[in-house]
Amino acid sequence: MVRNPDPRLPRWLVAMLALEGIGVLALWAASLRADAFGDGLFAYQLQGTVPILHVSAEVGMAAALLVGAIGAVRSARWSTPVLTFAAGMLAYGAVNSLGWALHNDAILLLPMAIALGSATCILALVTTERR
Repeated sequence: MVRNPDPRLPRWLVAMLALEGIGVLALWAASLRADAFGDGLFAYQLQGTVPILHVSAEVGMAAALLVGAIGAVRSARWSTPVLTFAAGMLAYGAVNSLGWALHNDAILLLPMAIALGSATCILALVTTERR
């Protein structure tokens, strides 16, 4: 039987974060395959970004979500701090990307809102006192 050393983290929420990590990786894989950055990942964009930095941050977030979720399933004590860090990254990424979704693909607002909600749940749960 799988047990989580931190009872504040429900299994369904840990699974949701893992799925969101997989979703972020899949979205970036599809975007990069479709040549989303025609000038390259290292070229300055008119929106004021260098794509490699944004992609690196989101891939790092996805990796942290997956590592934290795997740690939680394996009952690792370090999983809660990793998931907390990853949830903070996820919340920022979801809020930061809402403008892009509104401008480019409004259907992505739904998964971004779900990501923001699950990140908020994790952050709220880990800040409550353990009993």
